Amino acid sequence: MKIDKAEKKWGIKSITICKYIANGWIDCLQANGNEIILPDIPKPMKISCKNYDDSRIMEYIIKACNTNQYLSSYMLGISGEHFERLLECLVSEGYLTGKSECGFSNVGYHVTAKKFNRNIQIINNINVENNANLLKF
Repeated sequence: MKIDKAEKKWGIKSITICKYIANGWIDCLQANGNEIILPDIPKPMKISCKNYDDSRIMEYIIKACNTNQYLSSYMLGISGEHFERLLECLVSEGYLTGKSECGFSNVGYHVTAKKFNRNIQIINNINVENNANLLKF
């Protein structure tokens, strides 16, 4: 999709979209001559800072999936492989379903209704010890 379409879809100004692009927050960009073509993704999630621990990152992933927002490994300051392992952990524990559709991002994943509850901190329920093989780096 073109920047003007993303501006309307996401409800943000083109200058903000250009900042997202310049910061590398959006994966799967394409070029068509002098024009940048964005993937048809949900609005990128606002992240205030980087260097979170794994449980906080998993909370962000679940929140992004639940609110239909785009989140990538680069936005969180982690490698794509690390992001994929965290997604695999969330899928194996039954918090998410789906498969990646766009680079190292949450696009294609959905929160399972039976596991989502806004009133509790979801990630505290994940037994990281049981998923240690997924989280090895």
